[in-house]
Amino acid sequence: MRDHSGPTPQQKSSGRPATIRGPSLFIAQFIGPPPLFERLADIAIFARDLGFRALQIPIHDARIVNLAEADNAAYLRGIETLLAGHGLGISELAAQRTSQLLVVHSAYDEFADTLAPAEVRGKRIARRARGEQDLHRAISLA
Repeated sequence: MRDHSGPTPQQKSSGRPATIRGPSLFIAQFIGPPPLFERLADIAIFARDLGFRALQIPIHDARIVNLAEADNAAYLRGIETLLAGHGLGISELAAQRTSQLLVVHSAYDEFADTLAPAEVRGKRIARRARGEQDLHRAISLA
């Protein structure tokens, strides 16, 4: 089995990123009230102790990342510093849940509302606008 922690010869000459951060843990499934985790620092310790080297950061939960701070370089450095302190990096931003708010058939409105922030539930146009806004903010994070 090849060690995926370093670049292959093809990656060095292709202009693509020379390294892959991982293994990575998709943390959205662990966010919640106790006994799950409510803070990124706690999830970082959990992931580190299991041998993960990176986290997939979900953008839909303000307990993990505050999208309103997406343009704040100090805020972003703070997240990276917190993770680096536990030997972790960010492998990717996970926006799947938010992107599902953009185009919703009316038959699925009730389901889509469960994915949306409380203040836009039951409001199709506001829900879509919030999804667009959050995706734009996530792009600036990346």
